[in-house]
Amino acid sequence: MNRRLFLMNSNKLKFLLRDDFTDTLAAGSVNGTLATPGPGTRQVVDTENKLSVGSGNLVSAGGKATPEYGDPGFWLINPVTRLYGQILMYQILNTGVSGLVKYGFDANLVKNITTNTFLRQSNGTTLADSGGSARFVATAETTWLAFVLRTAGIYAFIKGAVSTGGVWKLIYLEGADTTTPLYVSSHIYSSNAPVSSIRVPLSRFPIAVLAYDAFTRAALGSTEATGPDSQAAPALAWTNQVGTVAISGNKAIATVVPVDRAICTVPLGTANHIVSAALVKGTTGAGIILRYQDVDNYVYCWHNGTNLQLVKRVAGVETALVDTAATYAAGRVIYAVSDGTSGEAFYYDIKIGATQTIPASTYTPCGLIFFDTDSTLDIFTAYARGNEGQYSLLNKYIVGG
Repeated sequence: MNRRLFLMNSNKLKFLLRDDFTDTLAAGSVNGTLATPGPGTRQVVDTENKLSVGSGNLVSAGGKATPEYGDPGFWLINPVTRLYGQILMYQILNTGVSGLVKYGFDANLVKNITTNTFLRQSNGTTLADSGGSARFVATAETTWLAFVLRTAGIYAFIKGAVSTGGVWKLIYLEGADTTTPLYVSSHIYSSNAPVSSIRVPLSRFPIAVLAYDAFTRAALGSTEATGPDSQAAPALAWTNQVGTVAISGNKAIATVVPVDRAICTVPLGTANHIVSAALVKGTTGAGIILRYQDVDNYVYCWHNGTNLQLVKRVAGVETALVDTAATYAAGRVIYAVSDGTSGEAFYYDIKIGATQTIPASTYTPCGLIFFDTDSTLDIFTAYARGNEGQYSLLNKYIVGG
């Protein structure tokens, strides 16, 4: 066996690729060098000699005079096969730096990552998804990023001592790109943000799903036992809390709507989660319900055909926290995040409105809410946000984790 194929660290962990930038290289001399401690070989595009390695970091002196993503650009040229659960990790120094930079799996060895990525925005703290939609605001601290490959797309995580309380949180997920092989990359547009470690462990980390349902059966019953990435999923019993929700044509639909809504839920085991469903609007609309306590206390996110709304209901009184125009199209996905006392609403992978304050809650039931009998919901999916340490296994691959 080639001794450089895998490298063991002091904890006997094995890596497909690893670069901790423990060598010293002047700007203009990084291309073609070996990752340290390895394995991996570096490639850079750096026409104005901005990239250097020193003091344990890959450092950029900023972007080109005429900025473009990927010049300066950094890759490890060793291909990574798309396998479910494959991990890529970055340690970035988010202190005293600014400007735009992308981190993630690139589909090729040319400029500009377009998917499977975090975009660090120009304010120096906001991390966005591949499409540029703001997902998370980190503090000025050393931060770990992690990408876990799906059969199609990625799960994207972040960990910061302050910004996430030292736990790994799922920030967003994508489900479209199926490119393989992929290449570890960092593309700079205008940033001087250093990278201090890149790691691709040999072992994989399948991501657990809290609930998944594509409604491909006759009766509501329970959620499915297999998740969206063919992982095992808990079969959770649906409960009609208000009115009656059933299945018709492989979609969830309300058949009885007393007063003005029908609600069905499943228990998720955590009140901090990312929940989504695809909507085809009928007369009024439908959406997702979070943290259901009783008929008078919960949070919900729905689309009325014009606006996406995030609404808190407390003691029977409703307050629209988000009520913002979002172009409707049949089958687009609504999803909402509940994280402590923070709530966020997304439609078609775009954040709608600002992060809002929602009531603190330990109630875990989530599910579907309908305001008519002709809207349908499909592909109900729920993941833990990570507040309770659901993704702590990622710690084993970082120093001081």
